[in-house]
Amino acid sequence: MCLLNINLNLKHRRTKTMAKSANSMKTVAVNAPTTREGAEAAMKSIGELQRDITRRETNMNDEINTIKARYQEEISPLNEEIKSQFSGLHAYAEANKADLLTGRTKTVKMGAGEISWRINPSKVSIRGADAVVEALERYKLTEFIRTKKEPNKEAILNDPDRVKDIKGINITQTEEFVVKPYETALERVEVVK
Repeated sequence: MCLLNINLNLKHRRTKTMAKSANSMKTVAVNAPTTREGAEAAMKSIGELQRDITRRETNMNDEINTIKARYQEEISPLNEEIKSQFSGLHAYAEANKADLLTGRTKTVKMGAGEISWRINPSKVSIRGADAVVEALERYKLTEFIRTKKEPNKEAILNDPDRVKDIKGINITQTEEFVVKPYETALERVEVVK
């Protein structure tokens, strides 16, 4: 591979903007190919490195899954024992709630821990939000309807000239440089009976 080590001023992000902003410039030392063959070799090398990373990540995930499975086998019976003891403790506490709770507190302190009863905050669940909104409007209960106001970004992109002088609106466009080495996927064939 024929590479030339040179310093280049690279624009990492080319920005088209309405607001005044400086394009950030970064000086990076790169090994730039000097020929098309060098570029092909660099592309091939990137593909090989990506495949090596994929293999290593696959091996890592296989090892992690093996370790998780081993510990899950050890932990599963412990979780079942906890569920059983929790259910028994709950049954005891409910049966003896009057004796356990004194005063206004809903917590019982014991030597190994505490038992408590908690009332969770109310929550609202809505099914068929559109129908609920229509019903609230029909009964003139609009204080229970939330209206969200926000800038319409799609409309701004469609007509940027009309909003170019408004402070707080900044339209940017970036350009990416993409390297995509070709991969050959093995064809998998199954016999259909």
